[in-house]
Amino acid sequence: MDKIEQQIGRFKALNINEIFKEVVMQTKDSLLGHIKDQNLFGIASDGGALGTYTWKEWADYKWEECADYHAPYGEYNLKDTGDFHDGMFITFGMKGDIIVDSTDFKTPVLEIYVTKNRGQDGGNLMFTLTEESLQEYRSQFFPIFMSKIRKRLGY
Repeated sequence: MDKIEQQIGRFKALNINEIFKEVVMQTKDSLLGHIKDQNLFGIASDGGALGTYTWKEWADYKWEECADYHAPYGEYNLKDTGDFHDGMFITFGMKGDIIVDSTDFKTPVLEIYVTKNRGQDGGNLMFTLTEESLQEYRSQFFPIFMSKIRKRLGY
């Protein structure tokens, strides 16, 4: 078999979706770190606020007593006990799309609060990267992704 036929065979055998998933799982700490940081600063995936507390007492408590409260006064930061952030995980949908969720039992309630406050799907606002965070993550993801492709193609 000549060199061109070998290369064509390598390209046909290349499973981009498999490589994509490998790299996402290899870089999951970074991906989840960006999402957690957004949450701590009260930033939704569209760059707006996740929501505003309706109870002044709770807003005061978060502002005055919580050392890791970095959101503007009165805005959600989605952290109290840490269970929500600690429970975050990544899986993949049927089409290979990245799904971020949390094992914390409060997750559905948080999604409802964000949805009610914003009038949009709370899960998307809570678990999706902002454009800025996405660019930062891509700068880490793509070199690894391309390296794996080159390696599998024999370069």
